[in-house]
Amino acid sequence: PLHRDHGDNALLHLHGRKSVVLVDPAVAAEHEPLVRELFGTPGTHEDLFGVAAEEEGEPAAGGAAGRSCPSGDDRMPLPRAHCFLEPGDLLYIPDGWLHDVESRTPTVSAALRFEVGRAFSPDLLVAAGLDAM
Repeated sequence: PLHRDHGDNALLHLHGRKSVVLVDPAVAAEHEPLVRELFGTPGTHEDLFGVAAEEEGEPAAGGAAGRSCPSGDDRMPLPRAHCFLEPGDLLYIPDGWLHDVESRTPTVSAALRFEVGRAFSPDLLVAAGLDAM
């Protein structure tokens, strides 16, 4: 079900195929009644978010590795990102972002939760030239 973790999360996908729906906390705040209804509600990504079942068998177009995180369709009025994880993919989920992960095949993944916000300064991004990303 749709949920949020406290702390940043790195999800390393090792085997199989997963579908991931992500919702920015600012967007969630703007759609609070709908998010409250979805929060913790069980169901498939197709039922809850309109993620097309026909996408299940083929990698989504786009991205350097042939995958992308396009926004959702019109069946669900909640703005969100969706992507499929394939073996070797690493997905960073920032602290507070809502997400729902659904295995499409038998899967193996490893998740590492950590906190960068308190020990990480935005000034470091500027110094490293990464602030424009």
